[in-house]
Amino acid sequence: MKYRPSLQALLLVVNLSIVALPLFGILTLRVYDSELIRRTESELIAQGALVAGMFRQEMLDNIASSGADLNTCGRDLAYPWPPAMEGKYTPIPPQLDVFDDPVFPRAAQAKLPSQRADVFAISSGKSILPAIAWAKRITLSGIRVVDHLGVVVASSGSENGLTIAHRPEVKAALKGKAISILRERVSDEPRPSLGSIRRGSSVRVFVALPVVEQGRVLGAVVLSRTPLDALKALYQRRKIMIISLAVLLGMVLAMSLLATLAIRKPLKKLISQAKRIRQGDHSAAVALEHPVTREVAELSEAFALTSQTLASRADYITTFAGNMSHEFKTPLAAITGTAELLRDHYQTMSEEDRQRFLSIIEDEAKRLDRQVSRLRDLARADVFTPGDDSSNAQTVLGAVARRYQKRQADVSLHMEHGDADLAMAAETLDSVVSNLVENALQHNPEGTAVKITAAPCTESRQKHLYEISVQDNGGGVPENLRDMIFRPFFTTAQKRGGSGLGLAIVRALVQAHHGSIDLCQTETGACFVLRIPLTHQGQRKN
Repeated sequence: MKYRPSLQALLLVVNLSIVALPLFGILTLRVYDSELIRRTESELIAQGALVAGMFRQEMLDNIASSGADLNTCGRDLAYPWPPAMEGKYTPIPPQLDVFDDPVFPRAAQAKLPSQRADVFAISSGKSILPAIAWAKRITLSGIRVVDHLGVVVASSGSENGLTIAHRPEVKAALKGKAISILRERVSDEPRPSLGSIRRGSSVRVFVALPVVEQGRVLGAVVLSRTPLDALKALYQRRKIMIISLAVLLGMVLAMSLLATLAIRKPLKKLISQAKRIRQGDHSAAVALEHPVTREVAELSEAFALTSQTLASRADYITTFAGNMSHEFKTPLAAITGTAELLRDHYQTMSEEDRQRFLSIIEDEAKRLDRQVSRLRDLARADVFTPGDDSSNAQTVLGAVARRYQKRQADVSLHMEHGDADLAMAAETLDSVVSNLVENALQHNPEGTAVKITAAPCTESRQKHLYEISVQDNGGGVPENLRDMIFRPFFTTAQKRGGSGLGLAIVRALVQAHHGSIDLCQTETGACFVLRIPLTHQGQRKN
C-alpha cells in the first residue's frame, strides 16, 4: 500500500517548521556569536604568545647582563607549565563558550601599587612598548604586560605603573595558569553603525598568559578585545545572508505550497465530484487518484463508496417500488373486480358463484398478506446487524432435515469432516437453509430429492468459512434466468404461492454475516452454496 502522510502529521510538520525557523535562526545567531567570541579568544592567545615571547626574551637578556640569578627573580609556579599536552608542541586552545561560561562584571580599576615594580620588568616593558602600541592600531586589542607583582610595566592604554593584581584573571596568570574570561562591556557612546570599525558587542574577551622560565613566573600578558558582534559580522557577509534569506523564504513558500496541494487541491476535486453527482453523473463517484494525505484518501474512498451505495440503493428502491407495485396490483385488481361483481350481481348470482367469488377475494387477500410478511422479512434482512450469537452446524441442519422429513419430503443431510460452530444465530441459520430447501421443493415436481451437504472450506484463503450446499435433482435453473433469481419479486412459481423474495432474503442475511451465496453449475437440478464464517473457536478446531 502506498504510504501517505496523515493530514495531522503534515500540518504538524508545517507548523513546527514555521515555529522552528525563527528559533533555528536565533540559535544559529547565538552559535555564530559564540564562534566569533572563540575566534577573538584565539587571536588574543596568538597575540599574547608573541608579546609574552618578546617580554620573556627581554627579561632574560636584562637578567643575564646584570649577572643576577634567575632563581631569585619572579615567583614560584603554582600550576604546571607548560600545560600537559601530547607532543612537543603546547598550543593553548580557545575554550570560551557563550552558552556555559559566565559573564563577569567590568574589570576593576587599576590601583596604585604597594611595592615598586621589578626593575628588570620595567626595563623590558619599555623595550617592547613601541611594538605594543603599534600592534594595537592594527589588532584593536588592549595589551598590558605586568611583572610578577601585577604592576603594569607596558600598556597600550594608560595603566603604566599601576597594579591590576587584584583582577582574577591576573591572579591566575601570575600563578602560572593561562586563562580566558568574558566581561560585561558597557559603553557610554551610542551603538556604532554596521559599517563602522567600532564594535557593539555587550561582552569583552580577556586573555591572561603567564611568562614562565625555568619554573619561575616572570610576569604575565593580559589582553582584551571586543569580539565582532553577530549583526556586524552578518552585515559584512550580507550578500551570503541575502541568498540565505531567499532560500529560507523559498522553503517557507514551498511548505505553504505543499500544504495547499495536499489539502486544497484534493478538496476542490471532491467538491467538483459532489456537484457532478448532484447533477446525476454517477460515473464521478470514484476515489481520487492522487489524494496526497491519508485522511483525504480515506475521505475520497468513503465519499466514492457512499455515492455508489446511494446510487445503487436509489436504483434498487426504484426497481423495488416498480416490482412491488406490480406484485400488489394483480391481487388488488382481482379483489376489486370480484367485489364489483358481487356488488352488481349479488342478488342474481347463484350461491355457488357467490362462494367462488368470495374465495377469490380471500385467496388474493392471503396472497397480499404473505407478500407483506415477506417484504417485512426482506426489510429486516437488509438492515440486519449480526451480534455475537453462534450456532452448531450439525444441530441446526439436523433439525431442518428432520422437520421436512416429517412432512414426507425427501430431504437428507450429509456432514463431512466433522462438526463446526458458525458465527450465525441458530434461528437465522435455520431460516436461511429452510428458505433454500423450500425453494427447491416449490420449484420442482413432487418427490424431488433435496440433499444438504456441510463441510469446512478447504481453500487456504477460505479456511475461516464453512460451506453448506443445498442441491436438488429437479429441472434446475435455465441459463437465461441464472442472473435473475436473486432479484426481489422474481419467481417462476407464482401460481404455487411463490413470492419471489425468498432468495433475496437469504442473500441479504448471509451477506450481513460477511458470508456469500452462489448458484453453482451442476449436471442435474440446482445447487446453492452458502459460505458462512466460523466462530473463533471453530477456526481453532480446524
